[in-house]
Amino acid sequence: MAEPRALEAFYFALDESPDDPVTTLALADWYDEQGDGPAAECLRWAHARQRRPFRYDKSANLTASSKRWHEGWLWWAVEGRGYGADWGHPRECRLPHELWDELPHTFHATPAVFKEYPTSRAAYEALLAAWPRYRRRVRPSS
Repeated sequence: MAEPRALEAFYFALDESPDDPVTTLALADWYDEQGDGPAAECLRWAHARQRRPFRYDKSANLTASSKRWHEGWLWWAVEGRGYGADWGHPRECRLPHELWDELPHTFHATPAVFKEYPTSRAAYEALLAAWPRYRRRVRPSS
């Protein structure tokens, strides 16, 4: 039972300190040790590009808002599309559209420029689940 506890601890640490590169890389190592190379690759890719989910806060000075958006939830936003690039969410949460398209969405909004998750774990696990499909769509050196 130590493995699930370790995983919970990593995600708890990311909830507490989302900018911590040591935790992200340690989590990548943990996935490697569990035999999940794609998850480890994804986390190292995100770390190298300084990508992490954005924690939504109604006072975050975004140029768009909605009562349907959940305070404290984490966003992955899409980059490279004209609409929504000016909403004010930080660059760090923006993913290539090919990867973002593969993420599950928690609610439907048209046009959607972000996908939201209740916890760091949910946000990262959505990213990790989307990673293999993304890697098949893009060149291996991406």
